[in-house]
Formats: sequence, C-alpha cells, structure tokens
Amino acid sequence: MSKASRAQAKVMFPDHAAAPADAQGASTDLELPVATTPSSTTPVSAATDASSSPFVINIVYDSSVTALDTEGNAAYDPTLYAEYTQAAQTAVDFYQSAFTNPMTVTIDFGYGEVGGSTITAGNLGESYAVTTLGDTYSEVYNALAATDTTSAVQIAAVASLPTTDPTDGASFNVPIAEATALGLLGSDDAYVGAVGLSSTSDFNWDRTDIGSDQYDAIGTFEHEISEVLGRSDTGGADDIYHPLDLFRYTAANGSPGDAPGAEAGARDEPFVAGYSAHAYSYFSYNGQTITLQYDTPKDDAEGADIGDWAPRVHGDSYGYGDLGVASLVSATDLDEMNVLGYDIACFRRGTRILTVRGEIAVEDLSVGDRVITSARATRPIRWLGCRTVACDRHPEPARAWPVRVAAGAFGNHLPLRDLWLSPAHAIVAEQVLIPVGSLLNGVTVTQHQLPTVQYWHIELDRHDIIVADGLPAETYLDCGNRAAFENDGAIIDLHPDLRPHLAAGFCLPFLSAGPTVDRARAALMARAPALGFTETPDAALHLTSGETRIDPIVLAPDRFAFILPPAAAELRLISRSFMPSAAEGGSADVRTLGVCVRRLQIDGTDVPLDQTSVFGAGWHDPEWGDPGTGRCWRWTDGHATLPPGIRLLVLDVAGVGKYWVRDETRAWPLLASVEARRSQS
Repeated sequence: MSKASRAQAKVMFPDHAAAPADAQGASTDLELPVATTPSSTTPVSAATDASSSPFVINIVYDSSVTALDTEGNAAYDPTLYAEYTQAAQTAVDFYQSAFTNPMTVTIDFGYGEVGGSTITAGNLGESYAVTTLGDTYSEVYNALAATDTTSAVQIAAVASLPTTDPTDGASFNVPIAEATALGLLGSDDAYVGAVGLSSTSDFNWDRTDIGSDQYDAIGTFEHEISEVLGRSDTGGADDIYHPLDLFRYTAANGSPGDAPGAEAGARDEPFVAGYSAHAYSYFSYNGQTITLQYDTPKDDAEGADIGDWAPRVHGDSYGYGDLGVASLVSATDLDEMNVLGYDIACFRRGTRILTVRGEIAVEDLSVGDRVITSARATRPIRWLGCRTVACDRHPEPARAWPVRVAAGAFGNHLPLRDLWLSPAHAIVAEQVLIPVGSLLNGVTVTQHQLPTVQYWHIELDRHDIIVADGLPAETYLDCGNRAAFENDGAIIDLHPDLRPHLAAGFCLPFLSAGPTVDRARAALMARAPALGFTETPDAALHLTSGETRIDPIVLAPDRFAFILPPAAAELRLISRSFMPSAAEGGSADVRTLGVCVRRLQIDGTDVPLDQTSVFGAGWHDPEWGDPGTGRCWRWTDGHATLPPGIRLLVLDVAGVGKYWVRDETRAWPLLASVEARRSQS
C-alpha cells in the first residue's frame, strides 16, 4: 500500500490503572472507527519551542481542560488549570528532550475524558492513537531496518528480527506517530491521538512532596503519551499486530518473575509454535535476554493492558500507578521507544547543569550564564564547545564512544539520572579527578558503541568542578584541543582526540590509574547490589542460528557440544559478559569478555585458535601461556560469530567470568526516592 493511501484507524488504550491491593489492572484495548479531531475539542495551541528540539509535540487542550480556565464555567478552577497544563508540558518537554527525530506531531489533552469519551473509573489515564491499517511484515521490517541504525539497542533489535514474515501474512497497524518516525509516512505535522487524565483521582502535579494518597500526574502523562507514540501491543488479537509485538518474549525457563538479564525464550505471540496466552511475557530488544515483565494476554479479559509492565514493576511510568511515589520513565522504557524508531540523543538534550537559575539543559546555556560549582560558588561561563563525532569513522572509536554513568552509581542521588560523558571527561571520586573511561566496569559505568555522538563542553575562567545531573564533573580545560570543537572558528580536527592533554591547571589532582582509581572502581562495584545487580557464575552459554536458539549438551563441566541442523547459518556463540577491571581488584583490563575457549572442534576436526578464517567478529586475539608448549586460548566478547554450515561443534572452556545481572524491580524504590529528592531541590 502506498504511503499516500494508507488507511487509518483509531485504537483505544484506556489504561494506566492505579495499582490496587490485589495487584490487578483495569484497562482494555479496542479498535474504534476512523476519527479525525474529536468533536468535543476546542483547539487551544500550547506548542513548545520547536527550535530547541527537532522532535516536537504540539499540545491541544480540549474543552474539558479549557473549561478550567473559563470564568463562569461550572468547572472553573484556574489553580487546577495551571497545575494540569504545567504537568502536561513537563511530560512533553521530557520527550522533546529525549528524542531527536526531526518530526512534529499533535496530541489532544483532556481532563476526565479522552477524545470526548469519559475515562473509565479506576483508570488514572487513558489514550488513543490513530494508526495505519494493513501494513505488511515486510513493510514494517524494512522500515525498522532502514531507520533503527542510531544506537546499539536499535541495531540489536533489527538483528533479532527474521527477514521473512513469521506471522503467515498477518497485518500490522502502526500508530501514526511511530509510522512517521520509521519513515512509513511523511514528516508533516499530523494529529496522532489523544491522552486524558482522570478527574476523580488525587494527583500530585509537580513531583514535589508526593502524598501517600496521591498519584504522579507527570508520570501518568508520560505513560499515555508513549502509547500515542507507539508503545502498544495487540498480542495478535484478530490476527493484527503492532511493531512492539515483535519484541515480546518468554523467559527461557518459563518461570514467573524472572529478573532482567535472564535468558530469553521464544517470541510470545500466536504465530510461534507452542504459544500460550498464559505464559509470562517480557520485553527483549535483542532476543537473547529479557528485561521487564509485561501483563499477559490472559489478563486482557480482566482489563489488563498487555503493553504495560506487570504489577510487580513499581515506580515505572510504563507500568501501573503507585500511590506516594514518582512514576519515572526508566532506561528500559527508553529502550522500548528506541526500538520503535525514536532516536535517543547520545549526550542527551536535557542533561542538566546546576546554575543560579536552577538546573538548565546544557544546550540551553549561554556564555555569561552563572553556574554553581561543587564548592557552592557561582562562576560565569566563558565559552561553550560543541562537537559532533562520527564514531563509526573514527580511527580509534573507543576514544569517542560515550560512557553512561547509571543513576545512583556513586551513591544516593549521584548522579540523579543517567549521565552521558565522553570517556576522557573527568569526574570527582576519592577527592581526585578521574576520567570516567578509567572507571568502566560493564555494570554501572558502561561504554556504548554508537555511530555518532555530540559532546558539549563548558569553560569557566579557570578549571573547576560543576554539577551535571547531580554529579560533580570537571569543566573544560584548554589543553590545546580547542580546534576539535565546531564552534571555535578554527579548522576542525577530522578525528578529534577528546582526551585532555596532560597539563598544569587542573583544580584537583588528575589520576587515570593506580591505587586511588582502583579504590574508586571497587566502591562502584560494592554499590552495584543496591541498584539491583547480582553476581552469577552462570555464563548462559548457547548458540544461535538466526532466530533459533541451540542449547549445549554438557559433556563435562568444561566441555560443551552443540548439534546443529543442516545448513545452519548466522551462527553466534552467545554468553553473558563481564569486564576484568570490575571483577578483579587492580586489573587494568577493560575488555568485554564472555567465555575463554581453549579448544574448538568443528565436525570432529580441531581448529587452531589462531586460524583467522574461523574467528571473526566477537573474538579477542589469541593468547598463549608458555610459548614452548603451544598452549593457547581465546576469549569471546559474549557475541562471537562462527562460520556457517557446522553440524557438530565441541568446545572446551578454560574459564568463565563473574557476570552481573540486574533485577530492576529491586532498584526502583531507590531510584524513585532519587527522583523525589531531586524534584524537591
């Protein structure tokens, strides 16, 4: 079907129920007739400034909202109107700061109703999305393959999809906003749906001092907006799917409540053999490991929304509403939206610098603005540097790939939210400056292989420590690399080295290795369990051949055999991974390691571990013990390729690692308190 002739329908998501005592939801999914702007709508534009973000959401408040600001109307309540509109704007601002797609959409906002329909009792909010009708799997797959290229999550998501239609000809209805992000539709401003908040629920409107009997209005708005943007499953109802259905999996062992990081099983959809509507379902962007648990199709008849997280996930905007806590958009939530076609800024718009005017997004700062240092002094900004780096064309991309510091990694509220830095950017730990790249641990401080990234640097009149997303971090020190920035007016280095050249002028001692750095690294790992991480010796070793998972036959504790079907292709040896620098005190090895292979047999023949034709992507260089004995071993990185056509693979493992997996349901009470503390400051 051509883009110009795509039919449209309206799909209702009356959800985001309050989490009741028995942890049961109250929401439904149903298709309604084609609709344009709701008949009850009185358009009142509240669009944000499109110049600050390429991704724009135009807000249209319908008559149920404007009545709150109309004198003489029975609903007149100017205070409530101000609270409602500010909460709505805050939620919209979040998505405009998080996404970088150059597109504009319009969403209707209601109070006590959504698109003219009264919100169901028990639901904190409801939404509907206008969708395409009758897209094929091929169209959806090609759109994802063409556009999901800007992050490791997107690339892994596309790689997990079969190239041929697994649904046997089923139809896909794609929410208009998502279809625009994926390039299925043009980028013109489009009306994409509506959201509404309950007028009978008690909301906190600004995340300040949330009462024990209140729900988070901002989190509810974020929940409903995400559904209009495409976060929805159908579970194959009426042989129709949404793109998110393709990333719904069971856990490998099928047990309830598996933690994020556990092995994924099969896609949990009716087109998969052995499907059961009673299976526990999880989001997985790579088809290898699960993240958070969904509501299941069997709950649909009881009013659940199968596109939401299960009631066991607390404090998350994309789950149920909890009393007394902020419902936050989590990293997993953003991974979901990233998979659906929404590009996440690498050094994200909205990273906030503490100034005399409060926390200000770095892209909104100007020369002359006064920032607050970690010593509580105020200093004017002298210069702002901006540089977009094409990491995929950089001769040494590890120097440029961004590092993400997880919220709370260094302590409560340190940082307040995930913080992205260049690997050379120094932060304060152990009372010294340490480049964040020297603190990589593969757990709470991780480097991400993104194709492009934009870095901002702030220079004061001298080197100092400012507060970025709650974490003390250094300002720019001119060590001769100013030409690496686009706005300096000088010739730009083709492949900038963003590491600071060692020089005098640092406000604190600068260390990149040694006992002090080791202590800082150890402290990070000691804190990881508080964020929901647990250690396991289980490498979860298996093979994949395209979509098929092949588990090993255990011949001995260190010997594994894999029997493969004829013409097996796209073979990968998969395992969990770790970083020695995190697992071993004092180690300077920051490689990502999977399992250590000391012997490999293919179809009964030993393969030398230094044979280049066999060991491609995902294998580290071979290592030798005593050169005289010829003993050799080779580490994978957890995702190692193998040549096609193998029928029998036998491998001996010389060693495994100390792997970390995360249970995000344990981390959320802490992170919710982090956000609540931030909003009060």
